[in-house]
Amino acid sequence: MTSATPPPSPTPPSTPAPAPAPPVLRLADVSHTYSDGRRRTTVLKGIDQDFERGTFYTVLGPSGSGKTTLLALASGLENPTRGTVSFEGRDLTELGLGRYRNRHAATIFQQYNLLTYMTALQNVTTAMEITGATPPSGGRRAHALRLLDSLGLDRAEATRNVRRLSGGQQQRVAIARALACEVDLLFADEPTGNLDEDTAGGIVEIFRELAHEQGKCVVVVTHSAHLAARSDRVLTLRRGRLTERRADTAGTGAPGTGRPVRSRKTQPTSPPTPPETRPTSPPTSPGTQRPTPPPTPRSSGRG
Repeated sequence: MTSATPPPSPTPPSTPAPAPAPPVLRLADVSHTYSDGRRRTTVLKGIDQDFERGTFYTVLGPSGSGKTTLLALASGLENPTRGTVSFEGRDLTELGLGRYRNRHAATIFQQYNLLTYMTALQNVTTAMEITGATPPSGGRRAHALRLLDSLGLDRAEATRNVRRLSGGQQQRVAIARALACEVDLLFADEPTGNLDEDTAGGIVEIFRELAHEQGKCVVVVTHSAHLAARSDRVLTLRRGRLTERRADTAGTGAPGTGRPVRSRKTQPTSPPTPPETRPTSPPTSPGTQRPTPPPTPRSSGRG
């Protein structure tokens, strides 16, 4: 008598792959319209764009194209007329614009908007007090001093009234104030427009370090093609539409990796060209002599 074959064990259900994490910021079908009471002007039209951590973005476009409006919507200063702006998959209207700005996003304005009756250090610590930011260690003053020092301002400069600082130093104070709350997103409106070339270059390197070394998402509105060439991804806003092109000329540091940014397109490799071969004349039979060609007359060079 043969024993019955046991039924096969049921195959355990396969575990579905985890869903990919949403981008840190997403604009979905975003449009925005202004009204002056008599007519309505649509500035942004159906914009769909994701923004990722560890990436430095620039937004180019002519004056009046809506760059500042785009920045205002992305940074939570305004709600779009249509569409949604979401942070890590959560609609900003649900999250709350004030909470989003205080905890997750900061903006560096073109005019800096520093409190001119305060020192650089006080500007940074005041921002931390308003937002309720808790520094990782050492208290707010120590944290603010570390931030300012990391941006190139020593203790003497940090305790100086901001009106006595240069434009580049004031810009660094504005950056430190924005970073004091450990935000995920940093927005900047024409941050190098009023700076000399060397100072502007230093500010751009700070943005790159914030994205590539600290994993922040940096979005800069600018007219500067040089600044855009140093970013990872270049967005162009024209007639209310946002398009993207790869910043092939970006320098060192792919987003979050420390490796050079490479173009998505690779040039095909051409096959090696064979060495040029010249036709050989048929061998001359012994005893025969080739005819000598007549001499070529030389030009006198006169017309």
